[in-house]
Amino acid sequence: MRLLSLISRIAQAKLRLLVVRLRLAASGGRRSIIAFDLPSAGEWQFLEPVLRRYVEKNPRDQIVIVHHGATVSFVNKEMPLLAKKFLHLDNAVLRTVLFQELDMFLTTEQYRLGMDGVYSVALFHGQPSKGLTFTRKIINGFDAFFLYGDLQALAYEEFVRDNFTDRPRHVELFKVGYPKSDALLQGAYSREQILAELRLSPEKKTILYAPAFNEYASLRESGIEIIDCLAHNTAWNVLVKLPIECWEPADNFYASGGRNWFEEIKKMEAQYANLRLFAEYKIDALLACADVLVTCVSSVSFEFFALNKPVVFVETHRFFSKYLQTYFPGKDTQSWASRTTVNGGKEFGLVVEDFAALTTAIETVLASPAAFPLQQARLKSFLLYNPGQAADAAVATIEKLLAQGAVTSRPAATRGFFRTCLTGVLALLSRIPRFFGQQMRRVFFRFLHGRGFRIEKTGGAYHDPDKLVQAAEHAGMSLCEYLESQETDTRKHGRRDRIIAQMDRLHLFDSCSAVVEIGAGTGMYMEKVVEKARPERYEVYETHPGWCSYLTKRYKDASCQVVVHASDGETLQGTKDASCRLVHAHAVFVYIPVLKIFSYLREAVRVLAPGGYLVFDCLLDSGFGPGEVQKWLDSRWRFPVLVPEKLLFDFLEQEGVSLVHRFQEIYGESSVDYLLLRKK
Repeated sequence: MRLLSLISRIAQAKLRLLVVRLRLAASGGRRSIIAFDLPSAGEWQFLEPVLRRYVEKNPRDQIVIVHHGATVSFVNKEMPLLAKKFLHLDNAVLRTVLFQELDMFLTTEQYRLGMDGVYSVALFHGQPSKGLTFTRKIINGFDAFFLYGDLQALAYEEFVRDNFTDRPRHVELFKVGYPKSDALLQGAYSREQILAELRLSPEKKTILYAPAFNEYASLRESGIEIIDCLAHNTAWNVLVKLPIECWEPADNFYASGGRNWFEEIKKMEAQYANLRLFAEYKIDALLACADVLVTCVSSVSFEFFALNKPVVFVETHRFFSKYLQTYFPGKDTQSWASRTTVNGGKEFGLVVEDFAALTTAIETVLASPAAFPLQQARLKSFLLYNPGQAADAAVATIEKLLAQGAVTSRPAATRGFFRTCLTGVLALLSRIPRFFGQQMRRVFFRFLHGRGFRIEKTGGAYHDPDKLVQAAEHAGMSLCEYLESQETDTRKHGRRDRIIAQMDRLHLFDSCSAVVEIGAGTGMYMEKVVEKARPERYEVYETHPGWCSYLTKRYKDASCQVVVHASDGETLQGTKDASCRLVHAHAVFVYIPVLKIFSYLREAVRVLAPGGYLVFDCLLDSGFGPGEVQKWLDSRWRFPVLVPEKLLFDFLEQEGVSLVHRFQEIYGESSVDYLLLRKK
């Protein structure tokens, strides 16, 4: 029965992927199916920045989440708006036969290896330490490694030198960085707020104990004594962050040594008012607020060093002489204690032989903040590529590999008779719908082109509704706040509010019972106009179906009547003549064809009541010189449409509107002219 159940689940997964492949092929363009492996809830923090950024940039690609146990519910909780769009498949199913429908497989747990027949990438889940980042099986199990920095590159080179006669030719190395630390390095955490939430004094120095989980590491050797020693000093706040392995049941000796560490340390919390056990997977908030880190061989030391903060190491000789010996029999693992890639970076910190010396060591580094960590100049370039921008670098690398059509070149895995037969049959079946899908698509488009037609997606919006709303909610911001926070040019921050203030100063919102907005998109201007004008009716013309749906739902219970029209791209045909007091458009007439701009303007004058106002921005030819052209050419944007200034004002005068006010505002790579006009 179990075998039949597995075969059934494999067939269902194959069918779902085939349907997805057919749909993507029919949609046109290069669309990919990417599998992101989630080994455990604890490793979500390493996967999430890359996954979220990839979805933001490639909303039309199909994302497959490879699950282990109960991680489905975890993803649904963490990404509720996107989780339903993902294809959720079980790891055991995907590992049974070849799933060559996938374009790429990525995982943060290199020990689970890549996927047979699919270009596979290891993202890793921490800087190299303990000498356990690579094995021969791991190197033969992946096509690419996304390296965090020169430290990890060194770990790879050391392992290859010690274990391979010939350098592996199938592996590609990419200088990506550490996506998990992006937010931390960008200063996203507030020390005062974190300590306040933990009910600890911001006036005290904060000591963080974050040990490794392994046998003979400091937690199992003397963890309780270390915590007791630190908490005895009431002048300090003491934080304890356990490794994610400690979330496993106590009977998992490999992960916890057979002890319930949470239960034991919680008892200590009751004894010490300055002690807090942090019971969350992610450590970044604690790294941001701690002044000193105490650890042993955990790779968290490198995350703390990246913040230019001091680390005190508790020496663990038996970890090198005994624990590593079980993984590398016959090797002189005790000598590896001097390797940066194995010892957690002890040469950059202060090392104590016994926990009893911790207090003195901590006081030493606190008294000389400029002196620790040691070798600061070397650390700066040694730890991370693309600090704070690693998720972007990872996604750019993934996109490049997909565009190149990267395929696996790893040595083929040995497969049993059952798996070989099942893979062959399913592979043969997979070609049938793919072949017919391609042929049907060719015939369909040839038929349209032969009759002078083409298919073009409606909506000129640059932002996908689902991903943008989800990202803003995740950040705890409005859509406008989130969009402006993403702008690297700080002059663009507050742009919407400056424009609204200009309109407000001229009393455009007074006695404004009916409003029409062209291209409302995210609704960021609508939000403010509804608030200030308090109209009885607000009409929206929007070409993007997703934003039409979003605005309809958001303003379903609004105090005014909201009517969302699916725009035809040039008229306001759903609005009566002389029925509104304000027509406005923002970042619309900068990219649509000139004649459609004039069509919208003519329609705007038609629906305006006498004395009503028309507000819009555009790129006038008079303000677009060679310098502006060069700036846009140096950017990735090619959408700007220039409007002849004389022609525009002649047309507006002819239509019966006159200029009331004019100002410029930064936009894209230059600036736009905002025109405020009134109907005569």
